[in-house]
Amino acid sequence: MRQETNARLIVTPLVMALVLTGCGKGNKGLDATGNVASAPTPRDLGKDEKPSGAMDNWGKKIDITCPATFPIPQRPADAPVDDVRGLRLGVSGNTAIRFAQCKDGKVLDSVYAEGDESFNHNSGGLKIRTMATVATGTLPDYWYRTRFNGDFEQDPSKKLAHTDAIWHFLMDGMPGKEKLYGIWLEQPFAKGSQPTVASQAAALKKKYGEPNYTDSNGRAYWLHLPNGQPIPEFNRDLLHRCSRYLSASQQSLSFDPECGLVITASLTPAQNPMLAQSVNVAAADPAALYDYEQNHFEAERDATLASQASQQASNATGGTF
Repeated sequence: MRQETNARLIVTPLVMALVLTGCGKGNKGLDATGNVASAPTPRDLGKDEKPSGAMDNWGKKIDITCPATFPIPQRPADAPVDDVRGLRLGVSGNTAIRFAQCKDGKVLDSVYAEGDESFNHNSGGLKIRTMATVATGTLPDYWYRTRFNGDFEQDPSKKLAHTDAIWHFLMDGMPGKEKLYGIWLEQPFAKGSQPTVASQAAALKKKYGEPNYTDSNGRAYWLHLPNGQPIPEFNRDLLHRCSRYLSASQQSLSFDPECGLVITASLTPAQNPMLAQSVNVAAADPAALYDYEQNHFEAERDATLASQASQQASNATGGTF
């Protein structure tokens, strides 16, 4: 059985260094369990207060605290490289979002938007955050409001005076405990600071190794089985199938029990085709998402609903008969 979902969002920059972060005692921005704390409710800007730091797509301020280090587990030595800028799949949704909003313990100027995708399952009325976008760069001095129908019908980067990066996240899980299954990152390069296409292709290979599949459009893929091993070259059908489930430049993902870690990248040439206008990188684990949707989601949903019902009914009077 194969399920498919399309989560359309936006994208951000690429850094070729592996940053492994852990959590320590007294690390601000973490809750009592050592996980990244939930963000406070966005607030209106004060009188004469200019946009700064973390903002939402509606022009409200999010007063977040950046951890000095993030609770991201270290990759096992025998596992394939699976991070984008040091952010790994499987961490909490809060960790992923805050990772994009922060750098070196400081809050970046950014715009945040979120949404939800049903994944064809019945959430039982639970508010599950399954899509999020963080665009970083330089905020304008004043917030310009525009009319649109939904969070994901407008690119949050359009709110920025200058865009450095755009992150998209796909996650699922119980409210406040969502887990990361997909990452998309785009880095646009301004004129005058555009690297060569060759240098970016070399940097990608240095980090992820030689791709084991390249499609007809020249997009590179690093494709793995659920056990972490590369999909064998002779299994062309599986290579082709798993490559179709993830695009670096379009936020869509299908889940399949036979496709493990998938990483893909694409380079957009500038007017001078020797230079890169942008780099897009994406990472996802279709098999992990399939396993959660098919084998764990319903049990977690029912347990959460039962807990909520017990709490809400504890003071209920009920009817008289």
